[in-house]
Amino acid sequence: MPVMVVGVENVVGRRAVELLVPRGGEVRVFVQAAAPDGGGEDRLADPDTFRGMGCKVAHGFLDDEAHLETALEQVHTVLLLAGRPTDDPDVHLDRVATVISAAIGAGCRRLVLLSDLAASEPGDNAWLEALAEAESLAADAPMESVVLRSALLYGHDDPLTVALAAGAAGEEPSGAHWPIAADDVAMAAVLADAERELDSSLHVVVDVAGPVRVTIAELVGALADVVPAADGEPLPPAALDLVHREVERPDNALGVSGAMLEDFSAPMR
Repeated sequence: MPVMVVGVENVVGRRAVELLVPRGGEVRVFVQAAAPDGGGEDRLADPDTFRGMGCKVAHGFLDDEAHLETALEQVHTVLLLAGRPTDDPDVHLDRVATVISAAIGAGCRRLVLLSDLAASEPGDNAWLEALAEAESLAADAPMESVVLRSALLYGHDDPLTVALAAGAAGEEPSGAHWPIAADDVAMAAVLADAERELDSSLHVVVDVAGPVRVTIAELVGALADVVPAADGEPLPPAALDLVHREVERPDNALGVSGAMLEDFSAPMR
């Protein structure tokens, strides 16, 4: 049965598609369309890019449940990899709710949802509160669900990465994280689809994090050396709060690289 990737406008979603295609089987993607007035979306993907990779492409709006449900017919797993801390929390949560509802209506069997390590303690952070609510929606859905709680992720085309490299965290940024490459998070998402012969009541939360704890000041310095210079825009308050937090790496977190990759499916069995 096919797999559908939602969130190909983000680096994790795009990389997940690149990893899925060589594995064979039908890969579908949902590409967010531009608003009729030309505004509203900072990141858009080109549908032809994915058609050229051999994917089946649905092109539309993530608030169009009927269109989503049609696109999700006969799909086994939905990789819902949309959303970054720079996004509007309310819009993100509404889209997650719509995708989950459409997946239920289409009879999909599994949902893989991208979240954040800090979503377990959102405090008054609007982005983390939205992620926590999204996790609850996934847990309550009548399908298998895997929540990937990622440490602070980075990638060349990631808006938070670009902003941090441009100095958006401030002159003396605080905070510490276990940053993980977007490629590793994408691999975790792909592996969450690979184990298909499981109990239909499955709901697990899998923490993924990098192997090294770094301060935000250290991370900004490292990113500035490799990410092309760009004009930085101020980070939204929720994104800035997340960046400045000291986020711990759970003891059971998987550093998805090398030998630890083999351990990924263990929590799902």
